Amino acid sequence: MEVKYIQLNINDQQLYGTINVNTKVLEVIAQNASLEVEGVANIHEKLPKVVAEAFNRNHRGGVNVEIVKNGIVIDIYLDVKYGESIHKVGKKVQENVKQAIYNMTTLDVSRIYVHVVNINF
Repeated sequence: MEVKYIQLNINDQQLYGTINVNTKVLEVIAQNASLEVEGVANIHEKLPKVVAEAFNRNHRGGVNVEIVKNGIVIDIYLDVKYGESIHKVGKKVQENVKQAIYNMTTLDVSRIYVHVVNINF
């Protein structure tokens, strides 16, 4: 699997060099920010590659970060607690993730897709 990095834009980078962040770091930030939201029960984990291949499935789960031409796209797969507004929880997850990534990296996220996989009772 190819390791992907994104370069941070910092005003004084020419003095010291560049700062590159692995997309896995962005996944961890997004996962933790999602779990902070009231109403999120849990984040779905990714199937190990070997298991997915054994069942001939392209399983996506957890948090996926993709660097595209127009910016950063994040997919988050989660369960919502029973009785919570899916719309409100999803919107709050988007806001929380966007803010957390910006606060820690100064990167702007262009799209955050929240996939509600299940309701937990």
